[in-house]
Amino acid sequence: MSEGFTVRRNSFGPIVKLGDGNEQVKAVTGVYLGRRPGDYGKPLYDFGGEGGESFTVPHSNDMEQLTAADVGKLVRVSFEGRAATKKGYQVKRLAVAVCEHPTEEMKKKYPHIGTVTAVPPKKAETGQEDDDLPF
Repeated sequence: MSEGFTVRRNSFGPIVKLGDGNEQVKAVTGVYLGRRPGDYGKPLYDFGGEGGESFTVPHSNDMEQLTAADVGKLVRVSFEGRAATKKGYQVKRLAVAVCEHPTEEMKKKYPHIGTVTAVPPKKAETGQEDDDLPF
């Protein structure tokens, strides 16, 4: 990198895949930083890990449990196995646990706890009218 420049704003840490395959991990823990659009219309979930490094978890239906109210909280996502859908497809099952009351030790280990807040969506994204316009 050139002096004074940092990495691209939309890039985050490595993508961490949960599962039981090669190069997949069984569980991750980090401070939930929010979700952003990913490729193919599926969101990506960003986390701040131990010591402040960041990582991203790809979309899974179980990840949709995380809401804007969970931004800034410590979250543990664990691979629980596989399940069949109604149509017979095999999907990963993830357990998503949110820590509501972190200890001081957790706060030291994960410096992003409580320092990040969700950015409210723009009115255009919510479909609401702009009431504050003068016309």
